[in-house]
Amino acid sequence: MSVVLPAFKVAELVQCLSDPQYFNLRITADDINRPTPQVVQMIYAACLDFFMGLRPEALEGPKNLLLERMEYPELFSDAVPLMMFHQHVTNLTKIAQVDFFSLQDLTRPDPARTRKILSALVNFAKFKHERQSTVDAVAAKSDKLKERRDKLRADNERLRTETNKLRDQRAQDEPQAKQARLEIEQSLSELSKLKQHQTVLATEIDKLKNHKAELNKAITHYQSLLHNAQQVGQASSARLVQSPERQKRAISDMGEELAAERQAEQQLEKRTRDLKIRLEYMDNFKTDIQACISILEVIEVEQNKVDTSFRQSAELRDQIDQNQKDHNDLDVKFQQLSKQVDNAKERLERTQRMATEKREAIRAQMAAFRSEHEAISTERSERRKEYEQKLERNSKLEQDIRELELSHEQEINLLQSSWVTLEEQIQSGVARTRLAEERKIWRKDHPFGFWAKPTKFPDGSLNLLIWEVGIPGKSGSAWEHGVYKLNMQFPEAAKVGTVCLSILDEEKGWKPAITIKQIVLGIQELMTDPNASDPAQVEAYTMFKNDKPGYERRVRQQARENIPH
Repeated sequence: MSVVLPAFKVAELVQCLSDPQYFNLRITADDINRPTPQVVQMIYAACLDFFMGLRPEALEGPKNLLLERMEYPELFSDAVPLMMFHQHVTNLTKIAQVDFFSLQDLTRPDPARTRKILSALVNFAKFKHERQSTVDAVAAKSDKLKERRDKLRADNERLRTETNKLRDQRAQDEPQAKQARLEIEQSLSELSKLKQHQTVLATEIDKLKNHKAELNKAITHYQSLLHNAQQVGQASSARLVQSPERQKRAISDMGEELAAERQAEQQLEKRTRDLKIRLEYMDNFKTDIQACISILEVIEVEQNKVDTSFRQSAELRDQIDQNQKDHNDLDVKFQQLSKQVDNAKERLERTQRMATEKREAIRAQMAAFRSEHEAISTERSERRKEYEQKLERNSKLEQDIRELELSHEQEINLLQSSWVTLEEQIQSGVARTRLAEERKIWRKDHPFGFWAKPTKFPDGSLNLLIWEVGIPGKSGSAWEHGVYKLNMQFPEAAKVGTVCLSILDEEKGWKPAITIKQIVLGIQELMTDPNASDPAQVEAYTMFKNDKPGYERRVRQQARENIPH
């Protein structure tokens, strides 16, 4: 999409194209009003030289290279330079926001189109001249990018060397890693078998321990019996001599049983020691397997590091290629900017000469201005004295006005405070009389389950302007079983946490004849059937509209929390 740019007059175009500060061409108005292919090509060549630092001889090398690759170069010897020149001019005009440039503008130029294109190029030249500081910044940035490119090249070489080393090391370690994986897999399978065997042995050991404990108990029992028998035998040997052989046989039988039990116990202890030794071997083998697993984890970590290094190396290679492309572009831009800097230096010298001439003229004007300034300063000092005198009179008048306003405000505030005091006294007397009557009516007749009573002042007297009220939940509703307390203040103030009841609103249903009984019954009805079109609290209204089950659960929770004790 082309941008609408201001079109210069022919005289302005001729002046700008002939200006040494820009294109330094020798053309006339007829060259623009009746353009020829030679003239427009000369102008566009000067534009390429000014903007891009591209001279016609710079196209010879690419042209010859392109013709060498063609089968019949003599057929395209004239067309190729023209097409290359057209491509460069097209790129330049696109940068200058002109998207309608074609080959016809070089071979059969139209005056109107040529004028539009040249106007866009002149606008672009003026814009470029105004942004000369940006050009200098780009040149500095180009130098920094060159340094960065050299640094990235060195880093790339270093990373390539490290990558090759890691690749070789990985190739060397691959057989060992495979062998280690196989050994670890075998060790894991053997470990699982040993673990199962260990479980079986542990079960057998527990059984043997239990059997050993039972045998120990039996040995202890037999030893006690033998000891008792020996004592009895010793005691009765002096008195009884009947059948001594039988006693000896019984004693020898008990001794043999004891020896057999001791031999069984020794066998159990020996088997227990063997099992402990096997468990120690299994623990050592388990430690070795865990060490192998940790070594495998280290190998995997190193493998991940190597893969990461490969990826980083690939990314750096891509980045270096991109930086190389950027560097080539910047080299071209730098050459263009160098030529522009030379032109800028020439323009700077001319500007400095003109500035010197202007400086001398300004000095002469400054001398005239100084003499005029002295006369004005004298007149100004006289007028300032008059102004200070008037300002002093005004300050006195303003002070008198402020004193009068302050006295009037004090009188008005005194009258307002007196009026408010009288109004409160009148309203308080009427309200208290009405509320005392309400208290009598409530004590005579009030709904079942409801209670209402005025609060008390610290001295024990009743405060009829603030009541404490208890409202039971309606039977069959979610509010059932709960008694909900609230404070009733006169007059009612609509704040967060208060009841939004239409009969309490002066603009809706409020009447002076409404009683406390009607108010509490209305609140109970409002709890059961809330008015969603006139909400008082945003949170409760939002939950009632969007989450009715959640609202019901919240109400039942409030009912459980407000059950009277």
